[in-house]
Amino acid sequence: PPSGKLNATLQVAGNTGKKVTSSGNVSVGDVKVDVAGDVEQPATSPKFDLTISSKEFPWEKLIELLPPNVARELKNLGLTGVGTLKVQPKGDLANLAISGEFDLGKSGVRYQNIFSKPEAVPMTLTIQAVLKADALELTAVKLAFGTVALDVTGSVLTNVCFLEGG
Repeated sequence: PPSGKLNATLQVAGNTGKKVTSSGNVSVGDVKVDVAGDVEQPATSPKFDLTISSKEFPWEKLIELLPPNVARELKNLGLTGVGTLKVQPKGDLANLAISGEFDLGKSGVRYQNIFSKPEAVPMTLTIQAVLKADALELTAVKLAFGTVALDVTGSVLTNVCFLEGG
């Protein structure tokens, strides 16, 4: 179960039937994110145009807040240290475009005996994706690590990978 107290400071303006603009931050324990942007028709069929960012958040604390099946997958990556992120969801829940930038330069990453990156080595991850009801379409994913860059595209069936219990 998630640990830590939920704190939120948000400034909200608008009409819940039309458009709401917000800015502020949300924290649970040691994990703090800033949120800014608009939500159109929040009461009926919300459409998002948000920026969610964090300058430094501790991986171990973030993983504690996630559902067990997602947390287990991230724990397998051996994430340590802190990371920075900027995620921008845009669109409605049936077709949500997501762009993300993650700086893992102050993060340690380890996967079994196959891969290990110490906390002081630069590494970035950028993602362009579309979340649909049954799949996450990865339109552009780039992992840059030193002089190596890995580009990935494809689809992940969410009903198989993320929604199964246990």
